Amino acid sequence: AHELVDPSYFNLSLVSKKFLEEEKMNLAKASLRRKQNHIEQFIKWTGNPDITKVSKMIMGEYINSIKMTRKPAYDTLRNIFADISYLF
Repeated sequence: AHELVDPSYFNLSLVSKKFLEEEKMNLAKASLRRKQNHIEQFIKWTGNPDITKVSKMIMGEYINSIKMTRKPAYDTLRNIFADISYLF
């Protein structure tokens, strides 16, 4: 998805929109909604930065914040991580 957008501007919401448009062809509706929800929550948490500014450290901080506030099951946390990671 990163390569499909204007190379001078790579904010997460723009990249995720292109990414989810492509994923729509390959995923069941429920899986697409779950992935979209996880990505949107991540974008909201990060403030929609340029995709080149998102690091492993930021992703780790996000996952830790989820663990501390929601205390999700391991599989839920794994799904959140995977859904967001596919964007990159």
